[in-house]
Amino acid sequence: MKRTFIMVLSALAVAIGIWYWVTALNNTNASSLSESDIQSLVKQKYEGQIERIKKVDNQFHVQLTNQNNTYEIMVDGVSGDIVDFSKVSESTNQEKSPPQLTEEQAKKKALERVQGTVENVKESNEHYDITIKSDDGTHIVKVSRPDGSIENISNPPKNEQLTTLISKEGAKKIALEKVKGTISSVELEDDDDQLLYEVEIDQSPDEEATVLIDAYSGEIISIQFETDDD
Repeated sequence: MKRTFIMVLSALAVAIGIWYWVTALNNTNASSLSESDIQSLVKQKYEGQIERIKKVDNQFHVQLTNQNNTYEIMVDGVSGDIVDFSKVSESTNQEKSPPQLTEEQAKKKALERVQGTVENVKESNEHYDITIKSDDGTHIVKVSRPDGSIENISNPPKNEQLTTLISKEGAKKIALEKVKGTISSVELEDDDDQLLYEVEIDQSPDEEATVLIDAYSGEIISIQFETDDD
């Protein structure tokens, strides 16, 4: 009787050992999902860019972003099931600002329009005011920071007070020396007690320039360029 009992116990111990070994083996094989397996699984289910995969115990934590949001996905490391799916942040949907023109690029743009020496640069959020000294005087060129376009060319007023008006023909000649094109109109305007010739020049079917000239000194006060899109 005693011998039989010992044999039963031995058989039971062997059976338990075999069961434990098989279970351990199955668990080892079942938990063989790799990081690349998880990455492929997530990509099949969701659109977006996988930023990070981290294994914690027997789960994979996956951070996924798309054009609008960032998500945290928890994947079972054995079955590949999605355990949890949550949004961790939301995009502000703000467009990125386009690259801005540098100071050196703005100087180059200004000197392409007015030849001379740059004496001063004043910067704002929207444009650069570049002071250039040339053979015919001092000019302030306003250059747009976003696209590099020339917004305006002006001359600081002089303190001299002249008494003889230049003629319209003289104003036309002065304007065409700075801006090439066909003159469409010339008007004498009174702007805050300052007499100015306003000369409009067509440069192309959809481009024109307005040149303001001091009616006494003949000095160009400003040049404004416009297109049909403005």
